[in-house]
Amino acid sequence: MTLLSIPEPYAFELSTARYRAFGTDLANLWHDDGLHRVVGGREIRITEAPGGVDVEPLDAEIEPVVRKLLGAEFDLDTFYAFASTEPTLAHRSRSSRSRASSPRSRPSRSPCTPRSRSGTA
Repeated sequence: MTLLSIPEPYAFELSTARYRAFGTDLANLWHDDGLHRVVGGREIRITEAPGGVDVEPLDAEIEPVVRKLLGAEFDLDTFYAFASTEPTLAHRSRSSRSRASSPRSRPSRSPCTPRSRSGTA
């Protein structure tokens, strides 16, 4: 497998929790402690690794999809700076910052999420 580095703090278990909690969907499969998805006609497998994730296979087409799936594209420092100025979010931001040494979950976003086929747009 090939390492895809993700900046610390990062927690694979937290960033992939939704794939385990909500079960199999039409685009993603959690199986044997790894996330599986088809990208560009090829099945990929993403697993936890020190310093990021192992991805097999990994190339220029697959990397941005994996980063999006795991929420790596989110700038958490900018978010926490913004959150500290918002009364509703400030308390959570302070408590998260006080645990700065522990990993923060990155929100996962699934690109190309299947749409309903109900006929409505």
